Amino acid sequence: MLRVDGGVFGQNAWQLGAVALYQFTPKLQLGGELMTLTATTVGGQSTRGFNVGGSYMLTEGYSLLFSLGQGLINVSSTDQSSFYLALQVTY
Repeated sequence: MLRVDGGVFGQNAWQLGAVALYQFTPKLQLGGELMTLTATTVGGQSTRGFNVGGSYMLTEGYSLLFSLGQGLINVSSTDQSSFYLALQVTY
């Protein structure tokens, strides 16, 4: 993924990420992501992080999505850690 976005004070920012996934079982998929984001404000700091996560199919049409991540640079001022848990509904 590559995204260019205007920052809050008009500074452009670049976001770049790479992901790798592996299907362990027909219901379980796990992977990792490395991402970086340049500063979005004048004088701001860039960030880089690593996430691991995946999805687990509960039933047909319902999957549990999960991710856990850690910042790698400028951690105290950008993203110390992140996580999410979600229910995906497809029809």
